[in-house]
This record gives sequence, structure tokens and C-alpha cells, in this order.
Amino acid sequence: MYLGQTGAGKTFLAKKCLHRAERPIFILDSMNEFPSMEPGDPAPVGLVFRSVAQLKRYLISRRENATGVYSVKVTQDHEAEAFFKLMVDLGEGGQEGMTCVVDETSKFCSPSSIDDNLARMIRYGRHWGQNLMFVSRRPQEVHRDVTAQADCLVVFSMAENRDVDYIEKRHEDGELVRGLSKTAHDYAILGEWRHLPFADVLDSPKRVTHPKPEPEEEADPETEPETEPVDG
Repeated sequence: MYLGQTGAGKTFLAKKCLHRAERPIFILDSMNEFPSMEPGDPAPVGLVFRSVAQLKRYLISRRENATGVYSVKVTQDHEAEAFFKLMVDLGEGGQEGMTCVVDETSKFCSPSSIDDNLARMIRYGRHWGQNLMFVSRRPQEVHRDVTAQADCLVVFSMAENRDVDYIEKRHEDGELVRGLSKTAHDYAILGEWRHLPFADVLDSPKRVTHPKPEPEEEADPETEPETEPVDG
């Protein structure tokens, strides 16, 4: 699960991770983020569908297990419900290994309610060989089933104390989280996208952290050791 403020880079990182994700990959896209097809976009190139019905027709026409990257542009709630139902049907139908991405997760569930089929995906997806990736701004905006079952949290800088408190309780080093509460300035990965990974996002469930490298000190000419010439 990827958490962080708008513009922090969580969707960008999720796109990069998809290159190592198990296929087929199904993406619920409400913000026209996956894939953008723009130069430099890190998401793997795939097929874009305007409705879940269109995606279902395509899968039926192939008459074999899906193996590609499929993005569905969702604008209405009933489309999201149909997407979750399709994922459950694929899992229960024996689709071998797949990754499902839900961008802007808070649009499709709330702390007090969750779609029945989305809940089934979260609770039983592992038995079907499904890998689930959720992207959201705050842990407080989504249903507890989503956060409680996440075995890998990638957390960018947080501004709300409630969010920091939640992350602090999930991490074995609470003082570290508290110290990184708003800027996460001591940790860096993928250049300018700075966050605190609770697990290696490319090799879950191994937990790794990436300390920001210390700046190199310039050598003092007066104390720099001399080197003897080498005979040719």
C-alpha cells in the first residue's frame, strides 16, 4: 500500500513497481494515471478500456488466461463495483497469478463502508494468487480491511498527526517514525521521491530502509597525504 500527500510521488513509484509485478495486471484508474503513454512515463504499456464490460468482452474473446496490462477508466461508482466483481470472478475462476491496482482507494471505500467484492479480494485474494496494490493519501480515509491486511506499507511524508500516530504504531521503531513525521528527510530512494519504506517494495516482505547518503567532505590540501611517484 502506498500512502502520502498529493504530489508526493506515490503513484509514480507504484508505476515503476509494476514492471516487476506478476501479470496479468488489472488497474482501476479514476484519475487517468495508468498508463499515460506520455514520454518518460514509468508505467508499463498496456491496453486501456473505457468500461469494465469492454474489458470482459476482450477477455472472453481471447479464450485463455490473460497475460497483459489492462487499465479501466472508471468515472462512476457502478463501474468500480463491476471491476471488483470481475476480479473476484477471475480469482475464483482460477486465473493464475495476477496483480490488481486500485488508485485513489478512498474513492471506492471509506472508514465505515467497503464494497462486498472489494472486501472479498482483500480477505481471500492471497488464496487465489492475487497481489493487491492500493494507492491513497491517508490511512484514515480508507476502510480498516485495506490497511490491516497490507503486508507492505510505502509511506511518504505525512502532515497530519493522526496519520503519523497510525504509522508509528505499525512500525517497530516508533521514535524513528516520529522523527520523520513531516519531511522524512533522513531517508531517500529513487532520487527526489523521499519516503520511509516499511518493506522493500520490489521484494516484499523483506524490510529495508535506505539512509540518505552523507555528503562527502572535501579533502584539506594541507592534510591530504602525499603519494609517491611510481617508477615506469
